[in-house]
Amino acid sequence: MTFPDVMRDFGKKTIGLHTPEELSREIKKEYDWNSVLVAGNVEESIKRLSEEISDEFKKVDYFLIPDSANIKDKNEGIDSDIIQKFNGIVYDYNSYKVKNGTTRFLGNLPIETMNGFVLTDRFQMTSIENLYSVGSVSTVLSGVAAAIYSGQIAAMDIGRKFDRKTKADPSGRFPFIPRESFWNESWQSKIKKYDD
Repeated sequence: MTFPDVMRDFGKKTIGLHTPEELSREIKKEYDWNSVLVAGNVEESIKRLSEEISDEFKKVDYFLIPDSANIKDKNEGIDSDIIQKFNGIVYDYNSYKVKNGTTRFLGNLPIETMNGFVLTDRFQMTSIENLYSVGSVSTVLSGVAAAIYSGQIAAMDIGRKFDRKTKADPSGRFPFIPRESFWNESWQSKIKKYDD
């Protein structure tokens, strides 16, 4: 699923970037929704997220976006009749990624993976020291999307370290960038020491 335009319909769609608790608070505060459709293309993840937020809203359901959906599909393949039944759609971030189909080429390398993704630390280092994951840029066609989303994921990792009160747009956050709960948990607090 690669739909960079989901944020165009502000007020009806958002990406689930936080913990379920923080996401629920954000939806209530920013959008005032009482019925939520959780959408994504990893069924286990969207089902779990919908269960975790179900007590916070009057109505919660999930929609599995088919792998055949593409960027030309209106509403990411979700039928408009389904959309009308909910105040808003939460796109599960665990699904809102380019699926990494290259992990099968790792062979016997002891690189930790999960659901087809290479697990990394915040600087994209894999479970093998000094081996970094930078996406699956292997052909012109696959490379463009992978490079864009590798950058997006890196930006999210850095962005979630920002102070939660940092404002950049009317939604109260940088687009696609979640944050840690406290500024001191971020790398910014270390930079601040050098600025003094």
